[in-house]
Amino acid sequence: MKTIIDPKNQESVLADWRGAKTAIWAFALGHGRLAIVLERKGEQEELYILCLGGERLSGPFRWDQANITIVTESPNQWGEVRRRITDKQAGFELVCRDVSIARGPGSPPADPFENFFGDAPGTV
Repeated sequence: MKTIIDPKNQESVLADWRGAKTAIWAFALGHGRLAIVLERKGEQEELYILCLGGERLSGPFRWDQANITIVTESPNQWGEVRRRITDKQAGFELVCRDVSIARGPGSPPADPFENFFGDAPGTV
């Protein structure tokens, strides 16, 4: 079971995971979802960053020594808010509509998006 990280605590949790191995773990083009996984040797759990409404991605698909930050941009003229997930050292940037972070067991499910947070399919 995964534990969803409160948005107020995301920055400190990401700081705790600096230095982890990082990879784009799953991608669903039709739904604009992308999951990033951070893992550390010897840990029983991993950190998952789920991005919804992905718009732009640049950088590597896998890298060591994670230093990920999430920045929420000001609303645009239509009131839409975007989030930037970046790791400047790795040259990684992802722009999306929303972000959730969860911590959980180190064994990935067969379908990474179905029932991701323990909810009914299609509610994420």
